[in-house]
Amino acid sequence: PDEGDGIKIGGRTGPSVAVEADVGALNEAAVTTAFQSASNGMLGCLKKASSRLPYISGVAGVYVRVGAAGKVKYTFMKRSTLGDHETEACMLDVIRKQSWPAPVGGKEGFAENELTFDPPDRVRMPVSWSEGDAGKGVDDAKKVLSSCKAKTSSGKLTATLYVETDGSILAAGVSGEQEGAAEAGDCVADGLRSVKLGSPGSFAAKLTLTSE
Repeated sequence: PDEGDGIKIGGRTGPSVAVEADVGALNEAAVTTAFQSASNGMLGCLKKASSRLPYISGVAGVYVRVGAAGKVKYTFMKRSTLGDHETEACMLDVIRKQSWPAPVGGKEGFAENELTFDPPDRVRMPVSWSEGDAGKGVDDAKKVLSSCKAKTSSGKLTATLYVETDGSILAAGVSGEQEGAAEAGDCVADGLRSVKLGSPGSFAAKLTLTSE
């Protein structure tokens, strides 16, 4: 991406030495090139969401598992503070369609990378909330996370929410520790639609919650 696009890329590939027969290494330079190529498409996903969420920004930490011939087996958000599942799903679709190097020394390889999308200029950002600011409904929101964690192979889930002035959840993004995090994202986004939190006042708030 061009200078000024508000994207920072940093990450790692792994493992550099096969730790088991089925897991090999991905060429580091080729992985860096793949993530750089994908970043423009990922930025496009973010811009598409800006009509709904003009302040959308944050970190997208992507995990991608690559099989033979460089074909993506699965990918998920291992860390995300974007706060919008629709945008995260769009970004993961970009990652799936990207060309990746074939693993060397094993049947599969993996790569991880974090891309930071800076806040847009001259846009008022949401109020930063903690759990204690969100009111009684935060327990209902955390129950949704725990339920979705139990239904999927996701590991611990973290959700970032945008909360409207009336306490309704405008959008939610989800990340997890394992492959099922993408499926859990659908579950959490659906479950949170009926949850009502406290009012943040005259402007939206941004809140991060973690499953038990």
